[in-house]
Amino acid sequence: MELDKLASKFEVNVGIEVADFFLLADRFELLYELNLHKIGITLDVGHLEASGGYRNFGTIGKVIRRFSDKILHFHIHDYNGEQDHLVIGKGKIDFDNIISILKKVNYCGTLMLELNPQFISSEEEIILCRDKLRKLIEK
Repeated sequence: MELDKLASKFEVNVGIEVADFFLLADRFELLYELNLHKIGITLDVGHLEASGGYRNFGTIGKVIRRFSDKILHFHIHDYNGEQDHLVIGKGKIDFDNIISILKKVNYCGTLMLELNPQFISSEEEIILCRDKLRKLIEK
């Protein structure tokens, strides 16, 4: 694939975000089938939850376990069944399970809070969200 060759040429990794064609976690298998070395996954947990794209695996944690060697980057936010990019705790995503699995697979990449300003009441709420994520990591 040309993108993989280009990424190799410039010695970078490219993370494809969980969106559009890539919403179903089953499709992550293509990264192995096409033998892509520099192309990985930007796992957006809210998008995966909203789409139900993890259902064939049972949990988002099981998706993480299966594709841990391909996950380059995480977008962390909650989803309540209607709204996406919410602060942690305002939705139904099992962050305890997600962070636990990340620790088990020794994930060392980025965890990025991706929040929608429309659903944030104050700057303090962002700080509280950050602190919740830190506490989950420190458990």
